[in-house]
Parts: sequence; structure tokens; C-alpha cells
Amino acid sequence: MDNMTKFWIISIPIFLIIIAVIAKFTLKKFRSESDDREWRLWSGRSTYWQMVSLCSLGITTFIMFILKWVNVVTF
Repeated sequence: MDNMTKFWIISIPIFLIIIAVIAKFTLKKFRSESDDREWRLWSGRSTYWQMVSLCSLGITTFIMFILKWVNVVTF
């Protein structure tokens, strides 16, 4: 298995798991702080999911660099 395939096989599940964990802990709080009207409109939900995706991307990048540092993944 080449390095890029190994990288994607490891990074995509990490990304999805981190999104699920962040959403589990923050969705109720974010939804209660925003108005029902704002949440029903696309802008409230898209802002929330953009925030969760960016946080997850940062955490995933950090984890991948740690895995590179301990020689689990090479890229």
C-alpha cells in the first residue's frame, strides 16, 4: 500500500470521528443560543457546520502530524 492511500485511509475516519464528537458536545448548546427562525434558515446551520468542519480539520491535521512524528504515517 502506498503512502498516500495509507494517509487517506487514516485521515478520513479521524476527520469523521472528530466531527461526530464535536457535534455531539456542541449541537444542543449552539442550537439553544440561536433563534428557532435562524436555525430553520440555512444560515444558522451552515455557520455551525462550517465551524465544526474547520475545527475538525485543524484537529485532524494536528493528529496526522503527531502520527508522522511517531512514524506511523509518512507523507
